[in-house]
Amino acid sequence: MPCARPGLLLLALVGWAAPLHALDAYVAAHGGYFDMTGASRSLQAIAGSSGFSAFGAEWGYGIRRGLFAAAGFSFFPSKEGERVFLAGPSDRPFGLGFPLRLSRSAVHLNVGWRFLRARRFSPYAAVGAELVSLRESSQVAGETIEEARSRGGFRGLVGVEYRATARLRLGAEVVGSTVPNAAGVGGVSRVYAEDDIGGLAVLARVIYRFGG
Repeated sequence: MPCARPGLLLLALVGWAAPLHALDAYVAAHGGYFDMTGASRSLQAIAGSSGFSAFGAEWGYGIRRGLFAAAGFSFFPSKEGERVFLAGPSDRPFGLGFPLRLSRSAVHLNVGWRFLRARRFSPYAAVGAELVSLRESSQVAGETIEEARSRGGFRGLVGVEYRATARLRLGAEVVGSTVPNAAGVGGVSRVYAEDDIGGLAVLARVIYRFGG
């Protein structure tokens, strides 16, 4: 019965969407500041500071009561600097005049617990894993040199949400991460014995909830 297939498909889609609406599901966008504390001296040597702007998005859902899971991504606009010569960790970096650009991105998975869900202010905490990619691009004597690496790490976070309307939430979040064994930042991280490209992020969030 070919004529019945569109109707069956519509019923299937409605049946799939209804449980999603009933879940404590949400989408969120975030922005803020990330300090790569695990390699701060290396970044300061080549770019003058160890911080990045941070932006991203996340999707999550409530599993049971306060328990939730989430997946998301973050990107960090490129940071400009230059290659330097560094004889030792206590020496002053000497700029070589070769431009260097650093960019960072990450995807993550979290599992956490939300407290006081029925209140206007709802704090939460979570732990998870992330995959971080760090890319370097520089010009040396007219030749482009590019290097990219990806490493896995762990993260923990605490945050709070404010219920502005029935569906809209505003939030703030502090995220700490560690991503070890990722040496190579600007060619000076080995001198400083820094091999962790994790750090600390402070984020503002806008959340839209579908249910719950």
